[in-house]
Parts: sequence; structure tokens; C-alpha cells
Amino acid sequence: EALLSAIEMLAFKKEYGEGLPEKDAKSFLETYAEDYFRMDQEYRKFCLAFDRAVDKDVLKELSKEVEKLYTNWFLGDLSVKWSQAVAGELAKSWPISGIAQQKDFFRDVIRKALADNKKAFVIISDGLRYEAGRELKERLNTELKGSTDITWMQGSIPSYTKLGMAALLPHRQISLQGEEIYLDGVSTKDTSGRKKVLESQVAESNVILLKDLILMGRNELRAVFRGKSVVYIYHDVIDSTGDKGDETKIFRAVETAFEEILAAIRNINKHLTE
Repeated sequence: EALLSAIEMLAFKKEYGEGLPEKDAKSFLETYAEDYFRMDQEYRKFCLAFDRAVDKDVLKELSKEVEKLYTNWFLGDLSVKWSQAVAGELAKSWPISGIAQQKDFFRDVIRKALADNKKAFVIISDGLRYEAGRELKERLNTELKGSTDITWMQGSIPSYTKLGMAALLPHRQISLQGEEIYLDGVSTKDTSGRKKVLESQVAESNVILLKDLILMGRNELRAVFRGKSVVYIYHDVIDSTGDKGDETKIFRAVETAFEEILAAIRNINKHLTE
């Protein structure tokens, strides 16, 4: 698995041997979503396979080359050219015209689902990058009944957890007071505040932690979700691992995130659609 990922990364380098081309900001985002994400994904897969390998010595020299390729060439080139595009185009106004915005998620996605008389379960998995989302999409299509698609949005800035999670909730105004994010005057520090924000727009709604949902049986799930149109489910196994400062465990945490999200969706499908 490590060799396969290294081969994919080297093939990418060969394809863009002279360096990533300069693009405008919109084109950069679109190209990342369709192509550049592969380098982040294969690097994660290489590191995970290397970490799991019984005999790491045979991979040590290759690991050094992969690190150079990823950090010096890919991240170095991408960050410089993306920064130039940002400085040239987005210094005064961050949102890019024609790109879906994170702050408009509730309006653009959840409101539409409700208008179509659908229930919406929103799993917010902190630290799950776009490239991991692409892999999760494939796992969902393979392991679960139904079909899965993936879309993307331009995130809010500054791009940190508290603001990102708050931006996905319904709101007219976002404000910062100290270190807390407020939506229309309500703190989003914990699940009770987020639930209050959500219920202000959709009375039939609820907020829950994914770790609690996984452990619930049919009766508990039905009691929590009965009559609810929108449920926000919060998940932080990746982010919490990173906060502990052990970066070597991050890639394993992504695998754990996949497993827990799949388990949560199975639980929802099994007990709420019977």
C-alpha cells in the first residue's frame, strides 16, 4: 500500500514536473477539488501504511523521498501560488463569486431539503479534510445502500474550528466576543447553545454528539429523533487527536473517523427507517 501511494505521488509529480501552473483563485479551488487533492490523499495513505508496516527499514529511504516530494515540492509550490492568487484577488473581499460559501450552508442545503419534505442529518466531523471526504464518499457508496455525492464550499476565515462549526448553523449575524462565537446573540460554545440556535429556525430539530449516537439502540434513537426534521451531529475524533500534539496518530484518527461515521449512518438507517 505504501509503494502504491508513492507511485501515485511520483506520477503526479511527473504530470506537473515543471510546477503547478498559476491560476486565478476560483480555478485553484476547482482544480484542487478535481485533481490536486490526490497528493494530500496519497500522502496520508502512504504515512498510514508506513506507520502500520511491520518492517519499516525497507521503506525508510522511500519515506524520505515522499516527504521531500510532498513538503518541498507540492506544498511549497501550491502555497506560494495560492497565496499570490489570494493577495491579488481576495485581499479586500474573501468570497469568490460563483462558489458556494460555508456561511450559506443552512440556507442553500438544509432549507432546500426541508422544502422538499426531507429529513436532514448533518454530521460535522472536525478535521476531516476534503481529500478524506472523497475517500469517505467511496466507502459510503460501497458499504451502504443508496447513493452518495460530494460537493464543496469555500470556507470562512479565519479558518478555525469554532467559526467553521458556527457558520454551518442558521444565522443572520456572526460575532466574536472574547474567544466565543455568537450567532444572532447566542453563544455556540456547547451543544445547548447550538441547539438553541437551530431551534430558533427549525422547531423540530436536535443536536447530538456522534459518540453518543453510536451507542444508542432503536428506542433511544427514536426518542431523541422522533418528529425531528433536522439533526446536527458533532464529531471531533481527528481534531481532538491533533490537539493532544501527537501528529503520528492523526492518520489513524482519520481511519477511526471513517469507521465511526459509517457506524452512525448505519445506526440511523437501521433504526429510523424501519
